Order: sequence, then structure tokens, then C-alpha cells
Amino acid sequence: MIRRVWDRRLRHRIYQAGFRGLQRAIEEKAREYGASVVHVNPKEHLQVMPNS
Repeated sequence: MIRRVWDRRLRHRIYQAGFRGLQRAIEEKAREYGASVVHVNPKEHLQVMPNS
């Protein structure tokens, strides 16, 4: 379905919409449980973060 959208920017926005919804749900649950959410640069998402 998304492959048939020819405008690159619109296709990207449609693709990202699901991830934004998931991010909002995670942030809401974190607030509910008093946990913090750390946003990281997606460019470096494959690196392993040290335990702190």
C-alpha cells in the first residue's frame, strides 16, 4: 500500500505515523509508572549502551 504513494515526503510521514503512536504509548505508560524515557539519536541505535 505505502509503496504506491509516489511523494517521498508523504510516504515517509505515513511510515513514521505508527512509530510516533508507539512512542506516545510508551511515554504514557512510563509516566503512569513513574519511569523515565530516554530519547536517543536514531543514527546510533545499534550501539550498546553501558549499564549505569
